[in-house]
Amino acid sequence: MPRSRPVKANEMLTAEKAAEAVKETARSVREAASAARDIVKVFRESGAVEEIANAAREAAIAARDTTVEIRDAARDVNKTVADTTDIVRETAEVAQDTAQVVAKELPKPRISRRKGRTGAVKRRTTKARRQVKLKAAKKERKGRRS
Repeated sequence: MPRSRPVKANEMLTAEKAAEAVKETARSVREAASAARDIVKVFRESGAVEEIANAAREAAIAARDTTVEIRDAARDVNKTVADTTDIVRETAEVAQDTAQVVAKELPKPRISRRKGRTGAVKRRTTKARRQVKLKAAKKERKGRRS
C-alpha cells in the first residue's frame, strides 16, 4: 500500500492536492479492509479458527483433569502420612510401656566386685596345672628308670 509522502515546505498545498491525498488514503483504507475481509473469510472457510478453539478447549479440559488427579493423589499421600505417623506414635508408646514392664519384672543382675577370675575358675585352673605337672614328673621318673 503506497503511503502519501509528506509535503515539503516549498510546495504549496492546494485544495486539489489535499483532495487527491484524501482520495488516496480512502483507497488505501478500502484495500486494507478488503484484504482483511478476504483473510477472515479464508480463515473461516478453512476451519483454522474452529481448530484452534477446539485445541484450546481440549487443552483446558486435560489441564483440569490432571489437576483433579494430582489433588486426589496429594490427599491420598497426606492421609497415608498421617496414618503412618499415628501408627509410629502408637508403636513407640507400646515399646516404651513394654520396656518399663520388662525392667520391673526382670531380676537385677548381680555384678561381681572382684577383678579377674572367679574362685571356681581359679580352682579348676590350678587343679589342671597341678595334674599337668604331675604327669610331666611321672614321665621324667620313668625316663630315669629306664
